[in-house]
Amino acid sequence: MKKRKPRGKEKPGSLGKTFTATRRKKYLEELRATGEKALARLAAGVSSTCLRDHRLETAGFAEAEEEALELYRAEQIGATIHKRGVEGWDEPIYWRNPATGKPEVVGHVRKFSDKLLLAHAKRHMREEYGDKLTSDVNVTGLALADIRDLSTESRKLLEKILAIEVKRQKKKDDNRQNDKKGRDS
Repeated sequence: MKKRKPRGKEKPGSLGKTFTATRRKKYLEELRATGEKALARLAAGVSSTCLRDHRLETAGFAEAEEEALELYRAEQIGATIHKRGVEGWDEPIYWRNPATGKPEVVGHVRKFSDKLLLAHAKRHMREEYGDKLTSDVNVTGLALADIRDLSTESRKLLEKILAIEVKRQKKKDDNRQNDKKGRDS
Protein backbone atom coordinates (compact mmCIF):
# COMPACT_ATOMS: atom_id res chain seq x y z
CA MET A 1 0.00 0.00 0.00
CA LYS A 2 1.22 3.50 -0.86
CA LYS A 3 2.05 5.78 1.99
CA ARG A 4 0.09 8.97 1.72
CA LYS A 5 1.95 12.22 2.20
CA PRO A 6 0.35 14.31 4.96
CA ARG A 7 -1.21 17.56 3.76
CA GLY A 8 0.49 20.79 4.67
CA LYS A 9 3.93 19.15 5.00
CA GLU A 10 5.44 20.15 1.65
CA LYS A 11 9.08 21.07 1.14
CA PRO A 12 10.16 24.37 2.73
CA GLY A 13 9.83 27.30 0.35
CA SER A 14 7.32 25.59 -1.93
CA LEU A 15 3.87 26.87 -2.64
CA GLY A 16 1.30 24.77 -0.87
CA LYS A 17 2.23 25.51 2.68
CA THR A 18 -0.41 24.96 5.31
CA PHE A 19 -3.44 27.06 4.56
CA THR A 20 -3.46 29.04 7.79
CA ALA A 21 -6.10 31.57 8.80
CA THR A 22 -3.69 34.35 7.76
CA ARG A 23 -3.16 32.81 4.31
CA ARG A 24 -6.91 32.26 3.93
CA LYS A 25 -7.57 35.91 4.79
CA LYS A 26 -4.87 37.07 2.34
CA TYR A 27 -6.27 34.82 -0.41
CA LEU A 28 -9.83 36.10 0.05
CA GLU A 29 -8.68 39.74 0.19
CA GLU A 30 -6.68 39.36 -3.04
CA LEU A 31 -9.55 37.53 -4.69
CA ARG A 32 -11.89 40.37 -3.76
CA ALA A 33 -9.42 42.93 -5.12
CA THR A 34 -8.46 41.18 -8.39
CA GLY A 35 -11.19 38.64 -9.16
CA GLU A 36 -8.42 36.23 -10.22
CA LYS A 37 -8.03 32.97 -8.29
CA ALA A 38 -4.51 32.33 -9.60
CA LEU A 39 -3.23 35.78 -8.58
CA ALA A 40 -4.88 35.51 -5.17
CA ARG A 41 -3.40 32.06 -4.68
CA LEU A 42 0.11 33.28 -5.49
CA ALA A 43 -0.27 36.31 -3.23
CA ALA A 44 -1.31 34.04 -0.35
CA GLY A 45 1.56 31.66 -1.11
CA VAL A 46 -0.41 28.43 -1.50
CA SER A 47 -0.51 25.82 -4.23
CA SER A 48 -3.53 25.09 -6.36
CA THR A 49 -3.65 21.59 -4.86
CA CYS A 50 -3.69 22.94 -1.32
CA LEU A 51 -6.41 25.39 -2.30
CA ARG A 52 -8.50 22.70 -3.99
CA ASP A 53 -8.18 20.41 -0.95
CA HIS A 54 -9.17 23.25 1.36
CA ARG A 55 -12.18 24.04 -0.83
CA LEU A 56 -13.33 20.41 -0.62
CA GLU A 57 -12.59 19.80 3.04
CA THR A 58 -13.38 23.08 4.80
CA ALA A 59 -17.02 23.93 5.35
CA GLY A 60 -17.93 27.39 4.15
CA PHE A 61 -14.71 28.10 2.26
CA ALA A 62 -16.23 27.68 -1.21
CA GLU A 63 -19.03 30.06 -0.17
CA ALA A 64 -16.50 32.61 1.15
CA GLU A 65 -14.61 32.34 -2.13
CA GLU A 66 -17.81 32.94 -4.15
CA GLU A 67 -18.74 35.87 -1.90
CA ALA A 68 -15.31 37.45 -2.52
CA LEU A 69 -15.86 37.07 -6.28
CA GLU A 70 -19.35 38.61 -6.02
CA LEU A 71 -17.91 41.58 -4.11
CA TYR A 72 -15.24 41.97 -6.79
CA ARG A 73 -17.91 42.03 -9.48
CA ALA A 74 -20.05 44.51 -7.58
CA GLU A 75 -17.29 46.82 -6.38
CA GLN A 76 -14.54 46.72 -9.00
CA ILE A 77 -16.39 46.02 -12.23
CA GLY A 78 -19.48 48.02 -11.22
CA ALA A 79 -17.31 51.00 -10.25
CA THR A 80 -15.43 50.88 -13.56
CA ILE A 81 -18.65 50.70 -15.56
CA HIS A 82 -19.99 53.69 -13.63
CA LYS A 83 -16.78 55.70 -13.93
CA ARG A 84 -16.27 55.19 -17.67
CA GLY A 85 -19.96 55.30 -18.63
CA VAL A 86 -21.27 58.05 -16.36
CA GLU A 87 -18.30 60.15 -15.17
CA GLY A 88 -16.09 59.70 -18.23
CA TRP A 89 -12.34 60.20 -18.44
CA ASP A 90 -10.02 62.91 -19.70
CA GLU A 91 -8.09 62.15 -22.86
CA PRO A 92 -5.17 64.42 -23.77
CA ILE A 93 -5.11 66.49 -26.97
CA TYR A 94 -1.68 66.65 -28.58
CA TRP A 95 -0.11 69.25 -30.83
CA ARG A 96 3.26 68.88 -32.51
CA ASN A 97 5.35 71.94 -31.74
CA PRO A 98 6.98 73.04 -35.02
CA ALA A 99 9.99 74.51 -33.19
CA THR A 100 10.89 71.34 -31.29
CA GLY A 101 9.12 68.74 -33.42
CA LYS A 102 7.88 67.10 -30.22
CA PRO A 103 4.22 66.53 -29.33
CA GLU A 104 2.84 68.59 -26.47
CA VAL A 105 -0.39 68.25 -24.51
CA VAL A 106 -2.46 71.36 -25.21
CA GLY A 107 -5.69 70.33 -23.51
CA HIS A 108 -8.01 67.49 -22.64
CA VAL A 109 -11.34 66.24 -23.94
CA ARG A 110 -13.84 64.36 -21.77
CA LYS A 111 -14.78 60.98 -23.25
CA PHE A 112 -17.54 58.56 -22.28
CA SER A 113 -18.26 54.95 -23.16
CA ASP A 114 -21.74 54.59 -24.65
CA LYS A 115 -21.66 50.81 -24.23
CA LEU A 116 -20.77 51.04 -20.54
CA LEU A 117 -23.41 53.72 -19.99
CA LEU A 118 -25.98 51.41 -21.55
CA ALA A 119 -24.77 48.54 -19.33
CA HIS A 120 -25.13 50.85 -16.31
CA ALA A 121 -28.63 51.84 -17.41
CA LYS A 122 -29.64 48.20 -17.92
CA ARG A 123 -28.49 47.43 -14.40
CA HIS A 124 -30.24 50.33 -12.70
CA MET A 125 -33.19 51.03 -15.01
CA ARG A 126 -34.27 47.57 -16.16
CA GLU A 127 -37.81 48.60 -17.01
CA GLU A 128 -36.67 51.15 -19.60
CA TYR A 129 -33.31 49.80 -20.78
CA GLY A 130 -33.24 46.12 -19.83
CA ASP A 131 -33.44 43.35 -22.38
CA LYS A 132 -37.04 42.99 -23.45
CA LEU A 133 -38.76 39.65 -23.12
CA THR A 134 -41.57 38.99 -25.52
CA SER A 135 -44.47 36.71 -24.91
CA ASP A 136 -47.55 35.69 -26.79
CA VAL A 137 -50.31 34.54 -24.48
CA ASN A 138 -53.41 32.90 -25.82
CA VAL A 139 -55.91 32.09 -23.08
CA THR A 140 -59.01 31.64 -25.21
CA GLY A 141 -58.91 27.83 -25.17
CA LEU A 142 -58.40 27.60 -21.41
CA ALA A 143 -61.60 26.94 -19.49
CA LEU A 144 -62.23 28.43 -16.04
CA ALA A 145 -62.49 24.92 -14.61
CA ASP A 146 -58.98 24.18 -15.93
CA ILE A 147 -57.59 27.22 -14.08
CA ARG A 148 -59.28 26.13 -10.84
CA ASP A 149 -57.65 22.72 -11.14
CA LEU A 150 -54.17 24.26 -11.12
CA SER A 151 -52.10 24.18 -7.94
CA THR A 152 -51.85 27.40 -5.94
CA GLU A 153 -48.26 27.86 -7.09
CA SER A 154 -49.23 27.40 -10.74
CA ARG A 155 -52.14 29.84 -10.43
CA LYS A 156 -49.84 32.47 -8.92
CA LEU A 157 -47.36 31.97 -11.74
CA LEU A 158 -50.13 32.27 -14.32
CA GLU A 159 -51.35 35.47 -12.64
CA LYS A 160 -47.83 36.94 -12.82
CA ILE A 161 -47.50 36.02 -16.50
CA LEU A 162 -50.87 37.55 -17.30
CA ALA A 163 -50.06 40.72 -15.33
CA ILE A 164 -46.81 41.11 -17.27
CA GLU A 165 -48.63 40.57 -20.55
CA VAL A 166 -51.32 43.14 -19.63
CA LYS A 167 -48.61 45.71 -18.74
CA ARG A 168 -46.76 45.00 -21.99
CA GLN A 169 -49.94 45.34 -24.02
CA LYS A 170 -50.90 48.59 -22.22
CA LYS A 171 -47.46 50.05 -22.87
CA LYS A 172 -47.71 49.06 -26.54
CA ASP A 173 -51.14 50.72 -26.80
CA ASP A 174 -49.88 53.88 -25.06
CA ASN A 175 -46.93 54.08 -27.47
CA ARG A 176 -49.29 53.73 -30.45
CA GLN A 177 -51.51 56.54 -29.10
CA ASN A 178 -48.50 58.79 -28.51
CA ASP A 179 -47.22 58.08 -32.02
CA LYS A 180 -50.66 58.86 -33.43
CA LYS A 181 -50.88 62.13 -31.45
CA GLY A 182 -47.42 63.11 -32.73
CA ARG A 183 -48.47 62.58 -36.35
CA ASP A 184 -51.77 64.45 -35.87
CA SER A 185 -50.16 67.60 -34.49
